[in-house]
Amino acid sequence: MKRIVAILIVLTVLAGCEWFQRRQRDEVIKPDEEVATTWPSAASPATARAMVRPATGPATAATAPTSASAPAAGPTTTATRGYTITGAATVVAAGILQVNGKFITLRDVLHPIRRELRTAAGSGSEARFRRDALALIRQEQIRQIQQVLLLAAAKDRFEDHHAEVIKEEVQKRLRQAVAEFGGSRTRFDERLREEGTDLATWLVDMERSLTVQTYLRLHFESRIVVNQRMKRKHYADHRDEFRADERVQMQIIAAPLSAFLPEGGWPSQAERDAAKVKAKVAIARAEAALKAGKDFADVAREHSKGPMASKGGVWEPMERGSFRAKEVEEAAFAQKVGQVSKVIEAQDAFYIVKTLARQAGREQPFEEVQGRIESELRRRQYRQLTEAFRRQLYSKATVVGTERFEREAVDAAVRMYLKK
Repeated sequence: MKRIVAILIVLTVLAGCEWFQRRQRDEVIKPDEEVATTWPSAASPATARAMVRPATGPATAATAPTSASAPAAGPTTTATRGYTITGAATVVAAGILQVNGKFITLRDVLHPIRRELRTAAGSGSEARFRRDALALIRQEQIRQIQQVLLLAAAKDRFEDHHAEVIKEEVQKRLRQAVAEFGGSRTRFDERLREEGTDLATWLVDMERSLTVQTYLRLHFESRIVVNQRMKRKHYADHRDEFRADERVQMQIIAAPLSAFLPEGGWPSQAERDAAKVKAKVAIARAEAALKAGKDFADVAREHSKGPMASKGGVWEPMERGSFRAKEVEEAAFAQKVGQVSKVIEAQDAFYIVKTLARQAGREQPFEEVQGRIESELRRRQYRQLTEAFRRQLYSKATVVGTERFEREAVDAAVRMYLKK
């Protein structure tokens, strides 16, 4: 009996030690420590993705360096953007920041500023690059800390339907992004890889960004107040801003090269040349139809590959500098109302434009612009409220490991962008 009691006591002590060790690990981690943490079983998918993103594509190059004291990885271990996953546990690399118990990796900070770091790498000596990189890293570090804090605040307030709305919006943004590449998902993926990222990262970043935006709108939009006196004062103080520039309404037949490129993969120069020939043939057929006396709208519906083809090629009135192809806009302003241009060759498309209407510049009365003024005043108040809130969250946060993180981030930036 005594032996059984002794065994139970030993087991209890061991269990207590393990509990105590877990409690220690749950406390603030020192900057030079490595700690094994268990993946939170109750975490939402968004939270899980925010903690560890999938390591796909060229993202591996930006993975945070693992410290020398990290345990050797076994055969089932995989490195994932600053984390080493072994079974059910996660070994956190030294290159992290801890913010109120949440982690920010080197990759979280370096990846969003990769273009700026590449530019800085060509500006001179290593000493100058380190100085410029540190400034960029500190700025992005603050943004990432604020985002972590805002995501945590959003999680506390959001209900299930908020998450569903955000997921639907992410998919909508994805469809819009793919549409810019002629509806080709493959081309969109290629562009992401060229920019040093991948679709998984793009989706996570978009979801996090929309989550923060939604939370801030819910939190602050009801606090914004704009009255008539404020709008009239703004109008009086900014009269020069309320002059309507000359505007033109265009009707366009377009033959963009993108409409004639093959599906799948990034197009070769030969494929682009072939697409240009096809686009030129298409616009020539449209021109011939117009010369034969067909109505411009009918020809646009039949031959145009532009976004307004289904509407007969008619665009809303726009000011100078609004249309993508400068040559088309200039032709529309130069023509008389009702006049049709010759074929116009732009950088990546062929066009025919008809000038539908012209509007001369004039001073806009208050009644015409008060809606625009209210929107501007609301944006200003919203920006002031949210920036103050971000600073407040940041000032109250517990951030651990900043100095070491900055040193490792700069060293990683030198290895990635300068010493190649």
